[in-house]
Amino acid sequence: MPVDDVEQLDQRTAEKAEAVAGIEAALAATSSGPDGWQRLHLAQAISWLWRGAYQAALANADLALTPAHERLPVTDPVIESFTTQALRQALTEVEAEPVRLFPVLGPIVFTG
Repeated sequence: MPVDDVEQLDQRTAEKAEAVAGIEAALAATSSGPDGWQRLHLAQAISWLWRGAYQAALANADLALTPAHERLPVTDPVIESFTTQALRQALTEVEAEPVRLFPVLGPIVFTG
């Protein structure tokens, strides 16, 4: 691996770790039961993490922590299925994935 690739991998590894920490913090802050807004943004954060778009993942984790008076109500039966346990399980699966040098766009299907 050329030096540039090693440096890039180190940078991307740090970005992934920061994003994971941000998502974990948001999950901890919403452990009493996230509302629709929080579930939506946590799920988006985890999906961006899966894609290797680590900065977008961190941004969505931050959005999950938006103060309640600044949020819009989000009601969707699909989003209601994103329980804290399901989000934590998805995060655990994503953490086990290797660091991506470049983001990968396209559909993601969780099969677990």
